[in-house]
This record gives sequence, C-alpha cells and structure tokens, in this order.
Amino acid sequence: MERLFGELLARNERFRQEEYLKKRFIYERIVDVRKNFKGVVGIYGLRGVGKTVLMNQISKNYSNSFYFSVEHLVRRGIDLYEFLKYLEGHGYREIFIDEIQKYPDWPLEIKLFYDEYKPLLWISGSSAISLQEKSADLSRRLTLIKVEPFTFREYLYFKRGVNLPVVPLDDLLERKNELTKEIAPYLDDLPPYTSTYALPAAYFEKSPDVHERIIRRVVEQDMLSLKRMDAFYIEAAYKILNFSATSLPDKLSYSRLSSSINKNISMIMEMVRLFDISGIFNIVLPYARGHKLVRVEPKILFAPSFRSAIIRMISAQPAIGALREDFFVFHVRDARYIKTKRERKTPDYFYKDNIFEIGGPSKRTAKAKGGYLVVDSLTLEKNKIPLVLFGLLKS
Repeated sequence: MERLFGELLARNERFRQEEYLKKRFIYERIVDVRKNFKGVVGIYGLRGVGKTVLMNQISKNYSNSFYFSVEHLVRRGIDLYEFLKYLEGHGYREIFIDEIQKYPDWPLEIKLFYDEYKPLLWISGSSAISLQEKSADLSRRLTLIKVEPFTFREYLYFKRGVNLPVVPLDDLLERKNELTKEIAPYLDDLPPYTSTYALPAAYFEKSPDVHERIIRRVVEQDMLSLKRMDAFYIEAAYKILNFSATSLPDKLSYSRLSSSINKNISMIMEMVRLFDISGIFNIVLPYARGHKLVRVEPKILFAPSFRSAIIRMISAQPAIGALREDFFVFHVRDARYIKTKRERKTPDYFYKDNIFEIGGPSKRTAKAKGGYLVVDSLTLEKNKIPLVLFGLLKS
C-alpha cells in the first residue's frame, strides 16, 4: 500500500501544479455546498462534462487534500476502506475519489469509513447511472450535485471569452428587443453548439468521435453494470437512440418505439429511464395535474449536441424542429409540454404562466392566444422571441 500511496501522491502533486485559466460556472456552487455540508459530496452527470477536472480544481483549495482514481486500487486488489484509513492516518481530511463506480460495493465501503472517521469526502464517477442508482445506501450522509453540458451562455464564455449575465424570464420577456441586439453577434455560434460543442469533452478534445465513445460506454458499460440488461439488449438500446434521434418529439412514444424495435413496452420504458439518468435523454413531463399526469407519457428529448451526433453516426437527416426543442428544454428546465384535447403532444410548452410555441423562422404567430412564438432567427416582432435568447436563462 505504501508504494501505491507514493505513486498516487506524485500524481496528486502533478495535478496541483496544473493551471486552469477558466472554470465551469458550477464550480462556485459546488464549493459553496461544502461550506454548509460536512458529509460526502457526490459529483455526477453525463460522461464528458468535466467532472474529473472539477474535482482536481476543487481539491487545490485545500492544503490537506488527496485526489485519486479508484481504478488504481481495483487494479492492485487494494481495499478501498483500508486505503482511506491509510490516508486519514497520514493527515488527509479532504479526500477526492474519482471513478468510484469501478469499485464493487463502494457505497458500503464509503459508509463504513465515513461513520467511523467523519472525514470530508468527495466522490465522482463517469457513470451517472451507477452513482444515482447505488447512492441511496448512503442516505443522509451524501449530497449529489449534477454537472450538465455547457449552457449556450457558458459555451460563449469558453469560446469567446464573454461572460453574459443570467437573464430571468421576466427580464427576457420585457427586454427581448434589447437582448436580441446584444446577442446578435453570437448567433453564428449557435449551430456548432447544438451540433457538437455543447459537450465540454467535444469542445476541448476536438475529436469527431467523442459522442460515439460516450454513447458506447453508457450502453455497454453503465447500463449493463446494473444487470437489468444483458448483451441481448445492446442492439435494442442503440435502436432506441437511433429511432428517437430521427423522430419528431411529438410523434415519439413508448408504443412507437416498442413496435419499431419489436420489444415490450416495459423494457422500452426502463431503457428510456436509464438513458435519462445517464444524461443522454432529457425527459419532459406534460402540463397536467392529478391522474392525468400519471396517465400520459413524457416527451423524449436529447441533451444538447447528442441528437446531432447520432444523426451523423447513422448518416441520417436531422429534424430541425427537434433540435430547437432540445435547446429550449435544456435551458428552460422546468417547462412542461402541452397536449391537445385529444391527448396528442405538441411543440408548445408551459413555463411560469407563459406558453411558448417552438417554430421555424417562417411561422407568423403562435396558436395560443397571448402565447409566444420561439423562432431560430433574430426578430423584433412583438410576440416572437429568438430561440437563442433562452440560452441566457441558465447559469
């Protein structure tokens, strides 16, 4: 163990010497959580969003911190609990553990160590599914913080060096003409964001197959690790992604997925749920109450840039309307989609007492009285709002 400690200490010190010119916007919120919570902080999210970099950046705030990937322990057959006890005995009080999902029964090991020594632990892992599904065993000892892809505003910060302020919805509606003029210089940055660079790993690596690698790991490692699926269902998982990516959101349903890939609806629902937990899907509930909310299906959308990536992988044609909805819902996270009287899905959304209809630049007015038409072009018309402005809502 002493030899491994020496190797990891050398790595730890090299990480400390790395300089990061910019930090993700969520960095300050994560640091603030530690000020008020002395238990285990878990950082989770879609693969490729930069969780490891965040762990390294945060660990540099503490003089008695130690960062390591649990893979090194697994490879050498070293017990996680014993290694943590070794670190605690050497005075390390802020311990950062990466790739935690690679260690079998990690919740039990963390629970035993925390209950005995009350250290300040940070955990993270590339599998959002594993962290969320298995963290229940830690109950009150753990708080989870989700790291998402870049917002459009954050993408502009990294690409252009501009830090545009967060705009609340009321301000956006009241000042939309002023804000449209302010964001006009960055309209050309929207297509590369929605097609590729919303994912931090794609932006920093500039590798054309980043999304494909992440999708394969989610399907063939993360989902299989739960043992609710086996190799027989891998092909079905890819078919779900491909069919969903090429479908308009209001036409996509569990039953259509079931008939298209010839699998039962319960299995389809479980796979959709896991893709949602992984961060690839973005599930939107309907605007409804009571039994109606239970009865109707959610809308299946994608995290920014993943629909475009899948379209490229299978050489299909993108559904432009679907890309608009992906962008809108990602930035307006609590929006609910609106159904017709016949229970059909629409591209209309309800958010904070307003109705927003997602449409193309040629559409003239929204169907709903008093509603807003959201278009992917710049406009100063009264009841039209440029889609790109919603990229300012989220920090």
